[in-house]
Amino acid sequence: IFFENWSAWDIFLEKNTFRLSGSAVKNNKIRLAEPQQQDFENIKYIPKKFSNIRSYTFNEDILDNNFFFNFQRDISQVNIFSIEGNEIGLLVSENIEENEFLNRENVKIIDAEKKLIMPGVIDVHTHMREPGITYKEDFETGSKACAKGGITTFYDMPNTVPATTALENLLNKKELAGKKSIVNFGIHFGGSKNNNINEIRKVLEKKEANTVKIFMNVTTGEMLIEDDEILKGIFKNSELVLVHAENEMIDKAIDLNQKYGKGLYVCHIPSAEELKKVIEAKKNNKLNNEKHPIFAEVTPHHMFLNEEIRESNERNKMLLRMKPELRKKSDNEFLWKAINEGYIETIGTDHA
Repeated sequence: IFFENWSAWDIFLEKNTFRLSGSAVKNNKIRLAEPQQQDFENIKYIPKKFSNIRSYTFNEDILDNNFFFNFQRDISQVNIFSIEGNEIGLLVSENIEENEFLNRENVKIIDAEKKLIMPGVIDVHTHMREPGITYKEDFETGSKACAKGGITTFYDMPNTVPATTALENLLNKKELAGKKSIVNFGIHFGGSKNNNINEIRKVLEKKEANTVKIFMNVTTGEMLIEDDEILKGIFKNSELVLVHAENEMIDKAIDLNQKYGKGLYVCHIPSAEELKKVIEAKKNNKLNNEKHPIFAEVTPHHMFLNEEIRESNERNKMLLRMKPELRKKSDNEFLWKAINEGYIETIGTDHA
């Protein structure tokens, strides 16, 4: 892929994973070559950073589909993958004239006018439902949906069957995801009403996970925690606690983080009233500081959908159900305002 304007290339140097759906390239074209071996050091304009690339491959089947690639900083090869998992490689060069390639049969020129190249999306809030609930979803189908939508890394939530509340369950889940996912992934560990503090300590010490998710409002199984001593212990022993907390439980989570925690991440905030609680806490440097920061997440459905849309017909009344539930149109507008004003760190899909 040849770039005349290297400002677009700066994106590559800062990020690890990208979705490729086109690019601002010379003459609005992307050029990709078929498999061959070359001595890249003898090509005039290869940046020094890539002088150790020795070969690349290309599969024509992906030309009309979305595809993405992984880019490693300490790179020996740049890998591109199609949705189907076909691997392609990447040859990067700086200013080679197009006419050098026009007489070659193994070159296909793709018109990329009005197309964009953008970083791959990291979705930190998904429910891939494996193990135990795979009639809904699993790591294969969920990761393919990620790739199709430009999401190149997802984090899976712990409320599966069994719940990811023990080190053994976490390792089993990571093994399943490693075999089946076609994109990068992470796993959130879970806090339990059965007091799994020792498991949390083991998981974090072994660096098998770096976050702990807790439910302070309605959920299923062992995940809802109402015991204050257990909540206190989880905040004390975790690095970053993700919470499903609604209404007054948001206040409680903020207080626990300030007294005992090292970081609070409030998931899927649905309404202006609840988001205002988080914004006020974020503005207070006694509650939100380097020792115990606060992060806010909203979801696309709470940004775009509302009660009015849900109640507009019988199908919507059945399908537009989730936790937290949809709120008013005015809440949609407030969430957008908060995003534009910089109070929201992440948009997580809560894919379920």
